Amino acid sequence: MRSIVAAVGLLIIANPALPQALKVPPGFEVVEFADGKLANDIHVMTIDPKGRVVVAGRGYIRILIDDDGDGKADRALDFASSPKDGAMGLLWEGDTLFVMGDGGLRRFKSKNGDKADGPSELIRTMKTGGEHTSHAIQRGPDGWLYVLCGNTAGIDKSYAELPTSPVKEPIAGCVLRFHPDRRPHAPREEKPHAERDAYGVGKCEIVAHGFRNPYAFDFNLAGDLFTFDADNERCVSLPWYEPTRFYHVIDGRHYGWLNPQHAVTWRRPPYFCDVVAPIATLGRGSPTGVACYRHNQFPPEYHGGFFLCDWTFGKIHFAELERKGASYTAKTRVFLESLGDNGFAPTACAVDPKTGDLYVSIGGRGTRGAVYRIRHRPRFKAMAGKLATLKMAKRSLDMTDEYEQMLKSKEAAHHLQALLIARRHTALGDFQSASPLGKHLPHFDDLHIRQAQADLIRDRLRGASPRHKEAFDNAVRKAGLDWSMIFGLGMLQHDRLATLGRGLFLLEESKNRGQRLEGIRLVQLGLGDIGSKKAIGTIWEGYTPRIDVTDAATARKLANLVSTRGGDLDFELARTLAILGPDDPGVRALLLTLCGPNSGPIERIHYLACYARIGGKRFDDTEAKLVARALLDLDRAILSGKRQRESNWALRVRELYIGLAEKDPALHQAMVEHPDFGRPDHALFANTEGFPKEKAARIFLERWRRGKDYALNGNIVQLFDALPADDVLPTIRKRWGETGQENALLPLLAKKPIASDRRKFIDGLNLPQSAVVVACLDGLQRLDGKCDAEETFALIRALHRSQSDARKPAPYGARLAGRLQKITGQSFGSDSKRWIAWLEKEHPTFGKRLANPDGVDVAKWDARLAKLEWNGGNADTGKTVFHKASCTTCHSGSQAIGPDLAGVASRFSRADLLTAILQPSKDVPARYQTTVVETKDGKTYQGIVIYDAVDNLMLQTGASITVRMDGASVVSRHVSAQSLMPAGLLDPLSDREIVDLYAYLRSIK
Repeated sequence: MRSIVAAVGLLIIANPALPQALKVPPGFEVVEFADGKLANDIHVMTIDPKGRVVVAGRGYIRILIDDDGDGKADRALDFASSPKDGAMGLLWEGDTLFVMGDGGLRRFKSKNGDKADGPSELIRTMKTGGEHTSHAIQRGPDGWLYVLCGNTAGIDKSYAELPTSPVKEPIAGCVLRFHPDRRPHAPREEKPHAERDAYGVGKCEIVAHGFRNPYAFDFNLAGDLFTFDADNERCVSLPWYEPTRFYHVIDGRHYGWLNPQHAVTWRRPPYFCDVVAPIATLGRGSPTGVACYRHNQFPPEYHGGFFLCDWTFGKIHFAELERKGASYTAKTRVFLESLGDNGFAPTACAVDPKTGDLYVSIGGRGTRGAVYRIRHRPRFKAMAGKLATLKMAKRSLDMTDEYEQMLKSKEAAHHLQALLIARRHTALGDFQSASPLGKHLPHFDDLHIRQAQADLIRDRLRGASPRHKEAFDNAVRKAGLDWSMIFGLGMLQHDRLATLGRGLFLLEESKNRGQRLEGIRLVQLGLGDIGSKKAIGTIWEGYTPRIDVTDAATARKLANLVSTRGGDLDFELARTLAILGPDDPGVRALLLTLCGPNSGPIERIHYLACYARIGGKRFDDTEAKLVARALLDLDRAILSGKRQRESNWALRVRELYIGLAEKDPALHQAMVEHPDFGRPDHALFANTEGFPKEKAARIFLERWRRGKDYALNGNIVQLFDALPADDVLPTIRKRWGETGQENALLPLLAKKPIASDRRKFIDGLNLPQSAVVVACLDGLQRLDGKCDAEETFALIRALHRSQSDARKPAPYGARLAGRLQKITGQSFGSDSKRWIAWLEKEHPTFGKRLANPDGVDVAKWDARLAKLEWNGGNADTGKTVFHKASCTTCHSGSQAIGPDLAGVASRFSRADLLTAILQPSKDVPARYQTTVVETKDGKTYQGIVIYDAVDNLMLQTGASITVRMDGASVVSRHVSAQSLMPAGLLDPLSDREIVDLYAYLRSIK
């Protein structure tokens, strides 16, 4: 059997209840080192000085012990019962365990290494506990302590405590490093955080910034730092989407992400000359663990490469590095992937320095925890007695004797390191020995080196005398093409117009598209950069100027440079024209050509956004018809390109349409009169102010009547509200159960209900949306028929939920109580506890179901699910069940509000996945927690906040349904523990349908 496993690279880990299969390359074996009984929901992992695996999660740090040496943990030592919010970083050095959690960077001391000597000491206050806050901790090859922070960790300029800090004004996620100096310093009032220096962590520098949410990092054999950053997953198929990225981290550099300081979703593209591009991209996913393989156990091709964990898809990638100039490129491949039902959501990985085994932990969001050990069995045997770690090169941030040699080296990596050291000493005022700008230097056509040279120029100018500034000004005017970008970036903070001039010079004089692309970026910076504060949270983040700017001369020059070839250069020329917004019919015509029928959907959205920003009156409907054609064909372009869409897609495209319609009043009519108008995605445009809604609704209704497979969506349902009830209700009742939009259709039924609708209203009382619950109450009261125990239970459950937040009970609670009193004759008012007690006595079966917030009889479901034959499911049939169970409402298409389900059955065990479906409010991730808002007019809305400002609040209350409120109209708001996903989705399904549904979920990749 072992030879068969080795041949196909597949290991089946025995588990009678939930078989797990992990696919690895030939020669490797995977063993479950510890299961969830020893440590569940593991957040992070490390190896202690004794070679033992240490894991941590919410409220625990444990050491896993293999007593009998069989390669599996037999027990766990409880090292500490904190951090309460769950450690996000671990580093064990000697008798010290550094931990990130409970409000900052902490340190435990342990004399025996088995248990903490006492509570942890807070070394540095930092934001923790969130998925995008402070994360991993590592000791660098230079002796400094490095910390990785996500974009909501709140890192600001106060963390640039040392004058040598490469970054002074951080944006988004950062890499920090703390001086290893352990000497005590002055008291707190003189030097911030200095009273904590005695704990072994000195003052801080900000190394690099512009990350979204990298969770872990490591150093390669050369001592360079690497991390794996998250994609902006909600923006798939939008012009600024970037997949997960593997980065070489270089001092002082920005990596593109701008949230929260300058944008919500837009990010600088990787081809900008002031951004570092990734050395590899790996598609969609959720990056977690990162480990460089610095050991000789695995075959040589793994030495110095990186293992990268993807939580979303249950995979581990391997990245093989190759030098390229001052940085690297990386070839990636999948090293391990999950094929089983047990759930494999990797959160961390670590290499045992003694054996070279790779350990991987799984968990996250309350899911099953486990630790796996990966070994290359043939090499492990062959290298017996010779197993050893591979040495990592030492680094120093100080100016050493090798500085001059590195500076003049023909090796780009050495030269870059010398420039970074020179900049540190320039920051200390050592201009004479540190600055290489006046010396004869080897020329490198390497962006990283040129960026470092620009940094030196900027720093020198910051403290330069008038004479030196004049010399630089003269140098800029005389600079050739090769030095224009360097001077342009370097002069930006000193003279913005000089940067603008260098950009125009490159655009007009260079024939090299790369240099011209650098030129257009310099122009953007010279104009004040991209992103108006007023545009934050909208599509216009990437198409508006950061400062008010008018430059007709520059606009004319750029207009003459745009071509119809497309590509990055035309992409950015168009963006820059959008920033300037000239009144130029020729530019509008050119942009409409670029978003014509042959353009891809992403390019089309971009050029339409640029077109919308160009000024000038549209005199007839010629342009409106071209815009309508481009917009109405977006859905087909997305489908033909096999592209996905997430929740932000519909929101941003709707904003695009509103902006286009504001510039051209003829657009609404051109849309509704276009012969292609009426496909489901077109309702996104029709649900905007000024659109002829009734005419559009009749077109959609007729298409739905004729098309058996017509995909009704929430936007169309909203439009049906513009039609008389008698026109739309017959079709709704005839097609009930086929659409996946039944919940959204309930308010329409409630306008003019018939007896057969009663069951639908009872089920609807279980939904989380306040407006739907109220509509179902209206429908039941209009019918006023005979009630039964099912309706009584549904009303009591809804009443109980309406009071789940004691701070602000739902306003419709009194109506629920009134209905209950009328149909039962009991007078308990709005006291849900008395109603539940009565229900338990009168109807015990129903009473048990109220033991959890979703009203589910868990024991009954557990017994039912345990009897199912899970291996016989049909994914094709399951797709139909997915639609029948209304899952498509929130998890599919451009209007999805729930999480993308790709890879869901790989990262979650079957038990965890079914629990999430049956009890959606049991553990709601922060991203999908809803907010309940009450307005002055007495209305209550519940949804996910998608835009929040002092004067404006926008909630997404359902698939494709958004509510915008004036900030002044909001009376109260609070976060709810109730999921937008309704409970009971599996109730109407047969055993076979449940099995088929699970088979379909497993097939989604």
